[in-house]
Amino acid sequence: MALLVEAQPTAEQIAERVAEGRRLLRDHFGMTLTDTELDEGPNLLQRVYDIAAADARAKVAPRRIA
Repeated sequence: MALLVEAQPTAEQIAERVAEGRRLLRDHFGMTLTDTELDEGPNLLQRVYDIAAADARAKVAPRRIA
């Protein structure tokens, strides 16, 4: 059990990861949402990640015409 507890990130580590994710979204994807807007929107950050991932996939693999 102790190993599982030790493997879990601390609240500080989670906050650092969130901040880094938001910085990357702003710097590399031009996201203009504020931290407050992200905090207020349920699953908003996940939706932004999903949109960015879909955009990246579209650039790598062109759509196939059926």
